[in-house]
Amino acid sequence: MGKWSTLPVYLLDLIDGYLEFVDKVRVHAVCVSWNSYFPNMPKGPKLEGKQLPWLLQAFENNDDASHGGSDIHLFNLLTRAQIQLPPRHTFPDVKEYQAERDGEEYVLMENDGDFYFNDSYSIRLILVSKIVLSSPPSSDDCVVVAICGEYGRLAWCKLNDKKWTPLENSGGPPRFQDVIFHNNKLHALNCRGKLLVFDSIGPNPEVKEIAKAPFYYATDSMYLVKDSENELIMVCRYVDLIQKGSIVNEHTECFKVYKHDPINFSWVKVNTIGDDMLFLGFNSSLAISSVGFPGYKGNRIYFTKEIVIRYAGFD
Repeated sequence: MGKWSTLPVYLLDLIDGYLEFVDKVRVHAVCVSWNSYFPNMPKGPKLEGKQLPWLLQAFENNDDASHGGSDIHLFNLLTRAQIQLPPRHTFPDVKEYQAERDGEEYVLMENDGDFYFNDSYSIRLILVSKIVLSSPPSSDDCVVVAICGEYGRLAWCKLNDKKWTPLENSGGPPRFQDVIFHNNKLHALNCRGKLLVFDSIGPNPEVKEIAKAPFYYATDSMYLVKDSENELIMVCRYVDLIQKGSIVNEHTECFKVYKHDPINFSWVKVNTIGDDMLFLGFNSSLAISSVGFPGYKGNRIYFTKEIVIRYAGFD
């Protein structure tokens, strides 16, 4: 049987030209030889540890009274492997959880120490806004960090932990909008654009402010992304609510993009992202260079569909 290493480069280029992007990812993930001998992937984000994508799933398990509507799993879209994380009711914002109390399963704590009731559906849909991994789940030192609760607090766990632990020393009211691992350290962006970096994940980490908050008021939606040059950018999304009867659509009006200035600890507004394409999502965002993708244009932002909100009418 012939070896991949003996194939002429033009044949590899020819095969590569017939592959869609998802197939290119699969080819490079097969083994070291395929990753080495096939043409390089187009320039894109530098994933920590060459981590493949995982889908976050929140299962409603009404047959299990101890975890009904609370289970959280990671699901690898390529290998179909699943990893169970600590359930939602073990997050630090949960004071009490009773699966049999339909519509009021959760008792959640507020900033002032008061508490209120909420249901499993709302908890799954809204109150876990993002979960990120420090490295591939196969790594022994993999750490998982989540933005949770109405006030955007941070919590963390390891893959075999039974509950989530609050990530302290975040400074002031949390209201975090996005978190990513960049250069092996957790970076967290709050609702006013202040950027923090954590030296470690655990008890009493050292936290530094590496970009001051450029906004006095909170912005509608904010994303923290690594561009194709591995530099940090902040994307602000401004929306308008359009109501038709009992339905309210969230319409995106514009985006504003800022590049991190590590020397002056600030954000600098930019009017172009060059050849990059930004893909913005609720739980994950990335930037990919359009170079190497014929038919695709740079300086474009792709984002998930606007939310449709339904209001019930009251007399």
